[in-house]
Amino acid sequence: MNRKTKDTRIWVERDYDASQRRWLNRFTIRLTHDGQPLPDKELAFWYVDRHNPGYGSWNALPLAERMKAGGATLRPKTDATGRAHVTLPARFDKITNPHLSYQFVVRFNMDRSDPDYKPFQTPQLEFYALALMPPKLEPPQ
Repeated sequence: MNRKTKDTRIWVERDYDASQRRWLNRFTIRLTHDGQPLPDKELAFWYVDRHNPGYGSWNALPLAERMKAGGATLRPKTDATGRAHVTLPARFDKITNPHLSYQFVVRFNMDRSDPDYKPFQTPQLEFYALALMPPKLEPPQ
């Protein structure tokens, strides 16, 4: 069937805990079409942490090869507002090494199983697992 597929877009936001002044290893992902939410759609959230197979410090290998070599894929589904939530395994919250990071890519419809929408993939993102904010400075009295 010859028909036009609809453009899609993925937005990723890292969740923040203001009470701890810490960026969490949890993400809110929005899937949209023309700015409107796409509910009930499955996403693929592939991630890999530093020093493990699949991690590409210089991105010398194509993403497909890196995904075959290692990492893990989570499959969150968007809710009625087009949002999905991903929480990485608890081991990331126990990390004390400030240099340990992980890379991830979020994808939608890469296998084109949803004929109404175009596939979309985010750029590779990388974050430190331990991401504290500096302590609040109080004004001098």
